[in-house]
Amino acid sequence: MRNQQPKSWNRSWVAIGVCAALGVAALPLDLSVSQLIHADHLRGDFRKLFTLAQVFSHGVGVAWVALTMFVLDCVRRPWMPRTLACAATGGLLAHAAKALVVRARPTVFGHDVRGEGLVEFPGSVWNSFSSYAELAAQDTNWFDYMYHSMPSGHTATAVGLAMGLTTLYPRGRWVFYSIAVLAGLQRIVTSAHYLSDVLMGAAIGIFGATMCLQHRGLGGWFDRLEGRLASPRSKDEPSETKPPSVRDE
Repeated sequence: MRNQQPKSWNRSWVAIGVCAALGVAALPLDLSVSQLIHADHLRGDFRKLFTLAQVFSHGVGVAWVALTMFVLDCVRRPWMPRTLACAATGGLLAHAAKALVVRARPTVFGHDVRGEGLVEFPGSVWNSFSSYAELAAQDTNWFDYMYHSMPSGHTATAVGLAMGLTTLYPRGRWVFYSIAVLAGLQRIVTSAHYLSDVLMGAAIGIFGATMCLQHRGLGGWFDRLEGRLASPRSKDEPSETKPPSVRDE
C-alpha cells in the first residue's frame, strides 16, 4: 500500500546497510570460510542442494520462474515485468560494481594441495585484491571474470528475485528467501566467491529490488505500466489478491 511505503523504504535501507556492514566485517573471515565449506567437503544430496539452488540466481532459472508464473497465475501477469526487473536490476548493478573492484576469485587466488581441492591461500585476504595496473603488468585481460569476484552477481539476482516474488506471494517469503540464501552459499561452496562478495551482492540485490518496488522513480514507471497491462478481470479482483506494492489505498 502506498501509505506503507515510507516504512518499507526505511526497512530496505536498514537491510542494505546491515548487509554491506557485514560484508566489510566478513573480509577477515573470507579465507577461512572458503577453506571450511568449499565443495570438496560436501557429499551426496547435501552438495546437490547447493548446486540446484543456483537456478534461482541464474538468468535461465529466472526465466523458468517467469514462465511458471505466466502459465499458472493469469491474474498477476501484469506484475511479471516488475518481478523480473527486481532480479535483473540487482544483477546488472552488481556487474557494474565489479568494474570498480579487482579481486581474484578463490579458484584463482587459492592453491590446490595434495589434489584435495582448494584448501590453501597465499598471504592475507588483502592479497586477493589488486588493481588494473597490476593486471596490465601481468598481461591479464582486464575483463577476465576471474578477477572480478566482488560483489556476487548471482546473489544479487537471487535476492532481487526473492523480494519481487514476495510482493506477489507473501506467504512464500520464507521459501523464496531460503532459496536465495542457499544460492548465495552455493557461490562460496563452489569457490566462485568469498563470503564478503556474497554479502555485498545481497546488499546490491536489495537496493535494486527496492528501486523497482517503491512508488517513485523506476517503481513509479512500473505502476503506470501495470495500470495499462491490467485486464478488466484483474482490475475487478479484490484488493487482497493484488501485489502489496501496487494495491490501491
